[in-house]
Amino acid sequence: MIVPQNKLLFWFAAVVLPFALLAAVEPATMLIGFIFIGGFIVVALADAWRATSSFHGIRVELPDVARMSKDRESRLDLRIGNELKQARTLRLGLAWPREIESAQEDMTVELPAGSEWSKLSWTCVPRKRGSFPIESVYAESASPLGFWAARKTLPGKSEVRVYPNLLTDRKNLAVLFLNRGAFGLHAQRQVGKGRDFEKLREYVPGDSFDEIHWKATARRARPITKVFQIEKTQEIYVVIDASRLSARTPERAIVSSQRSMATDAGQQSP
Repeated sequence: MIVPQNKLLFWFAAVVLPFALLAAVEPATMLIGFIFIGGFIVVALADAWRATSSFHGIRVELPDVARMSKDRESRLDLRIGNELKQARTLRLGLAWPREIESAQEDMTVELPAGSEWSKLSWTCVPRKRGSFPIESVYAESASPLGFWAARKTLPGKSEVRVYPNLLTDRKNLAVLFLNRGAFGLHAQRQVGKGRDFEKLREYVPGDSFDEIHWKATARRARPITKVFQIEKTQEIYVVIDASRLSARTPERAIVSSQRSMATDAGQQSP
């Protein structure tokens, strides 16, 4: 598709309108006016014809898979091929999915002479997890005289995979494991004082007589107290990875986790 540019409208107003007005006022100048107007039309049409070949040898390559994180600024790298190695100016636009935001609706890239490939990085921010396709790239190139702009849809397929923002999720998990959001030291409820013997220590005022180890007291000639392990309640959190990267369905992940927990419990039981 070819669309007129402001430069064409300017020269139309500067050439066609004055000579048409002059021919209407002074009929003797009609032939000269037709010559200038006709010449301008021929030049404009020739420039339009040359604009149709603006994309000869131009192609755009996108990565097959682009991995990004939700709500984090990311970049999509484009490679622009220029087989003729001629200096050109292109204006590019991407058909972004609605779930991916970009502050740049289009970008202008200068293709240097003598270079077959150029690189362009496009900044964007994904707002939703998932897989989103990009099917095409919109390109615009000016004609040699700048009277017209040629527009074309170039093939360029890419799959944008948006994963969870691990920085944010890590903070949420920290809140979960630190006693549901309360930071610092926390007391745990003790169930009894325990009966599993741990060690001996010297008597401390306030120790019960039932806890005195009489044989050790006789050998050391001073009171010795028995110390027992204290039983405490525990909260166990199980985190199951059922994401796409794990290559497991949620059901398989749950069964695998149950087996692992049962095996560990069996190994730790006396």
